[in-house]
Amino acid sequence: MTLSLGYSLTLVITMSFLAITLFAQLSSKKYVPLYFWLAIIGTTTVGTEISDLLDRTLHLGYPLGSLILSSALFATLFLWYKKYRDLSIYPMTDFRKEVFFLGSSAFFK
Repeated sequence: MTLSLGYSLTLVITMSFLAITLFAQLSSKKYVPLYFWLAIIGTTTVGTEISDLLDRTLHLGYPLGSLILSSALFATLFLWYKKYRDLSIYPMTDFRKEVFFLGSSAFFK
């Protein structure tokens, strides 16, 4: 916000960073700590920015914003359970499961 870009443009920039880090993480054939931690930073930052966008730009307030994000989280967990029949993330050996996990985790941090 210091750069006066607004929440929407900042979110687009940060989601681009997240997409790049997720691509690097998912493309890697082995564990690379830098990719992992960049993905963590990206997901937490995007999650915070989504909350700020809902509250400050859309003026939904924290209670309604929390309700929207919580509903989306429960919908994601429901879809995850329906597809995989469990909510386990360890060990993460299935590529599609990893994409599902990493892609959805950005929105619910």
